[in-house]
Amino acid sequence: MGHSVTMSTRTGSSISSRWRWAAALVAAISLAATVACTPTEMQELSGLFPVDPSVSFAVHGDRDIPAAARLAESVVFPVVPGQEYPRIPIMLRASNGDLVAIAAIRQGSISDGAARQPLRAAISSDGGATWSHHEITPAGATDGDAAGVVDPSTGRIHVLSTTNHYVSDDNGVTWSNAPYSLGPNAAGVTGFPNGPGAGIAVSHGIHAGRLVVMCRKANPDSFPLPPAFLDWSHTTNCVLFSDDGGETWTTSQTVQTHVGEGAVVELADGTLYMSSRTYLFDGRRAEAYSTDGGQTWGRFGRSVLPEPFFGVNGSLTRVEGRADGSDLVLYSNIPEYDPPLGVVSLARKNLSLYWSDDETGTWHFGGVIHRGPSAYSSMVAIGAEVGVLYEAVIQDVNSDRGPSDPPDGIRFVRIDTNALDTTG
Repeated sequence: MGHSVTMSTRTGSSISSRWRWAAALVAAISLAATVACTPTEMQELSGLFPVDPSVSFAVHGDRDIPAAARLAESVVFPVVPGQEYPRIPIMLRASNGDLVAIAAIRQGSISDGAARQPLRAAISSDGGATWSHHEITPAGATDGDAAGVVDPSTGRIHVLSTTNHYVSDDNGVTWSNAPYSLGPNAAGVTGFPNGPGAGIAVSHGIHAGRLVVMCRKANPDSFPLPPAFLDWSHTTNCVLFSDDGGETWTTSQTVQTHVGEGAVVELADGTLYMSSRTYLFDGRRAEAYSTDGGQTWGRFGRSVLPEPFFGVNGSLTRVEGRADGSDLVLYSNIPEYDPPLGVVSLARKNLSLYWSDDETGTWHFGGVIHRGPSAYSSMVAIGAEVGVLYEAVIQDVNSDRGPSDPPDGIRFVRIDTNALDTTG
């Protein structure tokens, strides 16, 4: 990867061997503190679980996304054992309505550091049932994680990797490496352009049309081995924004420390909301808001939104035009709760969907998208539907595969939010 943050967070099976001992210690402490509690009582232990039981897997984990809501399902990027290991999904919707999925196709190894990682796009014109593949990275090149966004004014798709800026002007079929410049924020900090995941184009206010993708920043001297593992105070998130169609990108103000990787969504009033993966080991996300198109951030806090021990990159999107007239902000990620012990989950499994109908003021558990091993996800709105691209049963990342688990790889599901139970 060329950057120690990502190297230290995605190697190994469910958790890296470099910090397995620390995870076991925290799990033992969590278990001792919660073994006598009921699921509802456990939610009151805010240092171990999300405070709000409305989002808790401990309370709602038996609820699946209804079969009637699942409109299409497919394997987009399969694992080819010994050859290709896809990771880090990006889900976009092209200007012609096609779905464009993007992933880093790690060659010969799942390891961040060992694998060559070209980028590949997959296009679906039938709502996610079938896909055609198109190479983004030139032969022999490598890129790693990436962030992508569609410019609605031109239809151009932008993909910013760790090393390159790729663009497509034909809805993801062909790609070229385009020049771009990346500038620092007012404090002189330049973000690392591999969010990863899907960015947004601002649609409200004076910054309408601005392209925004996630980025991050860290001091590599503090990683990756213990005891530095326990100190993530130098890691932070930010966004890159462009007001000239992707030719120049500027780094925003950074947000909280102890975070890395995240997602951003625009709310109804034009406010941007960021949800960040944390390295605080307690199963809760961090959040921040921007009222100037992502340039500066405030209202920093810990969110009730869940994630497992040591976090996983989740996704945000907004769906509009639902049958009842409501809009929903959606979040997808791995939940916090690992039954039957009742501790913050050490494994990456049971990818779930969460919703808010009051512009992120409150959140609710919507249902399990994929029951079993799963990891990173990326979402895109399709009217009142949502497309979810996610890692499922990735060999050597999630090793507890069962006989009923689907094929390895990055999968897609299209969900009709009208069929979700959003009564609370």
